[in-house]
Amino acid sequence: MKKGKFMAKLRQSAAVLAEGWRRLVGYPVAWLCLIGLVLSSLALITSRQVHTVYIHDNGALSRCYTVAQDAQQILAQRGISLGEFDEVRFDGFSGRIGLLEVRRAFPVTIRADGQTQEIMTTAMPLADLLQREGIPLGELDELSVSRAEMLTDDAEVTIRRVRIEPITETEKIPFKTTYRSSSLLANGRSRTILEGAPGEITTTYLARFVEGEETEREFVGTEVTEKSVDAVVLVGSDEPVSPLDFGIELDANGVPLHYTNVLRNQICTGYSGRGKQVRGASRQWLSTGSVAVRAAEIPYGTRLYIRASDGGHFVYGCAVAADTGSALLNHLIDIDLFYDTYMESYLNGRKICDVYVLD
Repeated sequence: MKKGKFMAKLRQSAAVLAEGWRRLVGYPVAWLCLIGLVLSSLALITSRQVHTVYIHDNGALSRCYTVAQDAQQILAQRGISLGEFDEVRFDGFSGRIGLLEVRRAFPVTIRADGQTQEIMTTAMPLADLLQREGIPLGELDELSVSRAEMLTDDAEVTIRRVRIEPITETEKIPFKTTYRSSSLLANGRSRTILEGAPGEITTTYLARFVEGEETEREFVGTEVTEKSVDAVVLVGSDEPVSPLDFGIELDANGVPLHYTNVLRNQICTGYSGRGKQVRGASRQWLSTGSVAVRAAEIPYGTRLYIRASDGGHFVYGCAVAADTGSALLNHLIDIDLFYDTYMESYLNGRKICDVYVLD
């Protein structure tokens, strides 16, 4: 009985406590449950928007959690400030993780073109910095730092400008003087019939210049850019004018011992191509020793020997019939004697000669 009464009293006390709790809390319990549910939902949503960011700042690595999406906001949240030339690299999030890199600027000294300048930059290859700053760099320029080398704090770079260009030097080629014996002048006399002129030779080099100063030179070659002209001086003598030599025999008076015909007292006038190479009527090139004739009387190619009729000083010598002059066609003179220079034809003038036909 005692045990049954105790249990009854216990159940009665529990009922009283439950009724008191219902009276104390009552209807607001539903609201409390709703608020708890909302807060739990908000916490779940917020947790899904939080990202993890790893910040690499000048060699130091840190981690933070944030709902910010912008690099500047993330850095401000962490209290990280940026200098004027500092750079930030942030490519956003991959999933809920992102990497933000802060590149701190440092000074680099560059010496080029006679000037020294200090440039703030982040770590990058030297070639990229020069391109960014608009500093030209030639292929031959010499650098104290490799073009591909990454720049570091307080780096010093010296650029030496190098160029290679052709250099030419000219010098004169002296002319020679040729002395030629000729019966156009009396013995003991001389006459310049062709003035000499120096030539010019050009030598080319490839020169290497460093900072405007030549450091080495490589020979390329030489070229005669202007030929020299030798002077020609006639010296009076008894020698024939013509350089041709038929191997004929002469007597003591200088007359051929063997010939087929002789035309005496012919008027012989000098003529020339005035410095130009010309062909005669026979289509052969004319030079001293070529003569103009009446082809009807003396066929082209006929060998001749010509000397003064009075047995005097003048001897034209061996000759070949190779041309017909207009004066001959008009029967004004008999034979024209060709000379390599105008001065020689002038000195010849008109002479009375005997023409020996050798063929």
